[in-house]
Amino acid sequence: MSMSADPDIITLQTQLTQLERHVEAQDAECFKLNQKIEKLSLIVSQQAEKIKSLSDSDGFSPPADEKPPHY
Repeated sequence: MSMSADPDIITLQTQLTQLERHVEAQDAECFKLNQKIEKLSLIVSQQAEKIKSLSDSDGFSPPADEKPPHY
């Protein structure tokens, strides 16, 4: 038996290493995207609360089916 490794095994090991790196990179990107989504969700919630408090405080809210004056 020879001490050299089978070329097919080496090819598979190389491909596996590349796939592992790719999966790690995707995991890191998914984590970053999830953090961004959470931040944006918080901002949207805060903005919705601001809009709600503004519309509640002035007592005026136009009807939903009313066209804006520029039409």
